[in-house]
Order: sequence, then structure tokens, then C-alpha cells
Amino acid sequence: MVQPLNITDSVRIEAAPDKVWDLVADVTRMGAWSPETTKARWLAPTGARAPAVGARFRGANKRGIVRWSTTCEVIAADRGRTFSFVRPGLDGGCEWRFVMEDDGGATVLTEHMVQRKGPPAFMQVVGRLLFGSQREQQLRDGIRTTIERVKAAAESAPA
Repeated sequence: MVQPLNITDSVRIEAAPDKVWDLVADVTRMGAWSPETTKARWLAPTGARAPAVGARFRGANKRGIVRWSTTCEVIAADRGRTFSFVRPGLDGGCEWRFVMEDDGGATVLTEHMVQRKGPPAFMQVVGRLLFGSQREQQLRDGIRTTIERVKAAAESAPA
């Protein structure tokens, strides 16, 4: 049985936690950070235009020629501290969590991806066909790219 994934990476950013949170919690900008997510938009009927617990959004994703979309729900939205959402699915879904920790005027941004359970056998086969055998490394690299892009944006934007 394939074990669920639990991937974490962190980066120190020379910006305040609230500023970093404003970047990662604006899902409409996720396409600028993530190498797989191309865009995201808030969904009705919540009418959300800003991150809040219970708000839902749809993300469009791409890796190579493979394209897919997901609908996610925000489960934590504590400005300057945590932004988290879940993606349901046959694999039990997964949680994506961004944690901001104050580090003397800077921020340590940590991104976590936690898969709730290992995918069923047929999803493992499909996953290998679509993404190859290195999916875990792709996700690790994607998290690193995402937090480095957030860092670059946060450190280049005016305070």
C-alpha cells in the first residue's frame, strides 16, 4: 500500500507575516506562485472575494500536457498566521497549509501538503501514467518553487 504524502518546506522572507499572508491567501494569485496551478477563482454561492473559512474556490492546474481542475474549501484563514484549504477526492483528499511565523520582523513561511490517505490502486496506476513515477518529487519541487516565488514577490513589493 502506498503511504499518504506529507511534504513540508520553509523559507525565510524579509517581510511581515500579514504581508506574506495577503499574498498566499489571495487564491486568484496562486497561478503566479505555483508551477502547477495556472489560475484560481472564488466560487458562488459563498460570494467570497476574500479568504474566509468555508469559502470555496476552483483551481485550474497543468503539468506537461495534463490539465485538471479542483474545487477546494478554506478551512483556516487567520491573517498573518495560517491559510489552509482542503481538496476532496477519492484518495481521501489533501490539505494545503501555509503557516507564517514572525521571525523578528521577517517571516518564516512554511507550506505543508498532507494527503489524508494513500490513493487506491487504480488511482496509483492512473497517476503514474499521467505524472510518471516521480510525483512526490514533483510536489516537493513545486512547494519549493511556490514559496520561493512568494518570497520574491513579498521582498520586492513596497512595505
